[in-house]
Amino acid sequence: MKSGYLWTLILVILTMVMAGCTSKTVTYFNKITLLGNPWKKVDNPMLQQVAEQIVTDANATLLYKGDLPPAESSGTTLFLTDKYLKIYFNTVELYRPGQTTLGKTMRSRLNHIIPTLKKYPALIIQIIGHAYEEGKAKKMRHYADNRAISVAEYLYTAGLKQEILAKGCADQVPKELCPQNRPHPLCAMHNRRIEIFLYSSKKDVITRCR
Repeated sequence: MKSGYLWTLILVILTMVMAGCTSKTVTYFNKITLLGNPWKKVDNPMLQQVAEQIVTDANATLLYKGDLPPAESSGTTLFLTDKYLKIYFNTVELYRPGQTTLGKTMRSRLNHIIPTLKKYPALIIQIIGHAYEEGKAKKMRHYADNRAISVAEYLYTAGLKQEILAKGCADQVPKELCPQNRPHPLCAMHNRRIEIFLYSSKKDVITRCR
C-alpha cells in the first residue's frame, strides 16, 4: 500500500470527525470498497463479482469483515468473506408469528437477486430460516425449516440450476438480542428472517447453526 493513500485516508477520516460527520463514515467506506480499497478485497473473485452485481441490481449495501452495518436500512445487505457471501433483507415485513409462506416483500427481494444468481451456475446456494418467540422449540424448528424450504422452492421454480440447500436454525442464531423479561415485538420480528449463503466451494458450506 502506498503511504500517500494511507495518509489521505487518515486525513479524510479526521476531517469527517472534526466536521461532525461520523454518521457518514460507513457509507464512505462502502463506496471506496468498490473503487479498489486494498483493505476490503477478499480472496474469492467469483463471490466478489456476484456481490458487486447484486449491489447494482438490488441497490444493496456491501459489507466486509470489520464493517459496521448501516444504522437504518430497509434494503438488502450483503456480507462478503473469502468463503461465503451472505444475503439478508432488512425489513420487519417478512414473517408474522407462525407465517412460513413468502409474502410480496420477500418475493420482490428475491426477484432482484435471481438474475445475478442465474449467471453463476457453479454457485452453491444455502437458505437458512430463523424463528423467534413462536412457541416451544419444536414449533420454532418447524417454522424455521419451512421458511427455508419455501425460499428454496421459489428459487428452484424461478429456474435456478444450482444446488440449493435449505435448513432451519429455529431461534439459535438471533439477529438481535431481545430483552428476556419483556421482549419488544419489533425485536422479535427482526429475528424471524431468512438468510441466503452463497458458496463457490462445497467444503465451505456451513453445516451447523452458528
